[in-house]
Amino acid sequence: GQRNPSVIAKERDTCHCCSWSSKAKAYKNLLGVSISFMIIFSVYLGVASLQSSVNESEGIGLASLTTIYFLFIVSSLYTPSIIRLFGTKYILIVCYIGMTVYTISNYYPHWYTLIPGSVCIGLVY
Repeated sequence: GQRNPSVIAKERDTCHCCSWSSKAKAYKNLLGVSISFMIIFSVYLGVASLQSSVNESEGIGLASLTTIYFLFIVSSLYTPSIIRLFGTKYILIVCYIGMTVYTISNYYPHWYTLIPGSVCIGLVY
């Protein structure tokens, strides 16, 4: 019969030049998260800075921003507990979804779209 390869043979056949160390993986993941957050947050800041001038009818732009920042203050009280409960990775995903929902709600700016979008981003911001 055929013999199973030894540990030394498996080690010799493994390509070490292409494998990532755990430190390199951590840096790669940090770079990926940083770039994706920069892109998403840049979109959010662009939308938020235009709120008071573009959506000035009935004060909806200012109401939207007020809702976001009020809920941001409230949610900052429980954020550390939520991060400990669910973990950083899932919290980042939820935050990205919240920012996306708010950005999408600005394509049809009415009270029933912007305020729920503002609540969504205010709670996860």
